Amino acid sequence: MAGDWIKMRVNLHDDTDVVTIAQAVRARSLRADCSMCAQKCAVVGALHLVWSLFDTHSKDGVLRAYTLEMIDEKVGLPGFAEAMQSVGWLAVVDNSLAMPDFEEWLGKSAKRRLDARKRARESYEKRKSAQSLRADCAPKRRGEKSTKDPHSPPQAGDGKKPKKLIPDYTPAFEQFWRRYPTIRRQNKTGAFKVWQDDEIERPTEPGKKPLVEFVMESLEKWIKCESWQEGYVCGPRVWLNQRRWSNDPPRKENVE
Repeated sequence: MAGDWIKMRVNLHDDTDVVTIAQAVRARSLRADCSMCAQKCAVVGALHLVWSLFDTHSKDGVLRAYTLEMIDEKVGLPGFAEAMQSVGWLAVVDNSLAMPDFEEWLGKSAKRRLDARKRARESYEKRKSAQSLRADCAPKRRGEKSTKDPHSPPQAGDGKKPKKLIPDYTPAFEQFWRRYPTIRRQNKTGAFKVWQDDEIERPTEPGKKPLVEFVMESLEKWIKCESWQEGYVCGPRVWLNQRRWSNDPPRKENVE
């Protein structure tokens, strides 16, 4: 079927997190003499199985009633699920397993976005090819030269929107994002914009605690509060935009 696919990077097996998982699994494997290359290939195959499981049986990035041991048994690699958890690719939430960034990579909404990008790219290529063909076939007056390369990308003022670029997330923000509860981890770009607008990582005077440390300490308090433990978690963009890090977590009786 058309929807039976998931997105995987072509250079995934060289990712540092994949290497970390491969080393952890190799250390617990009975075949410790297996080459690292073969171990990385096994990890990539196991990742495909796990991500396909989430894509098929989860709508919100949570596999209810699943355990780390069940994942290890499914992929046939002892310690695999725990290694995924250590690099932030898997989380345990309320006796269930959760997939970080599920909406960005898996699920129907992610596939619709990818399909839309593919169609837009194909449409742009067709328009560019047609424009080039018309430019080559158009008659020119004697001595007239074209001042614009028909193969050049659209410039400002051409009436075409520039492609949306993924921002370069800072290490401090990545740490914040990985620590935020998986159940509401969404709109990463929007959260990072608020992070930059509020200058969370701005330098402070000597002897004063940096704001980013204060924000991370506050996040730890919110993660441990009773309302968040029960699932009453707001999105990271809302939490940053409303500067909830400057307040103490609410008590359960104050949560509607």
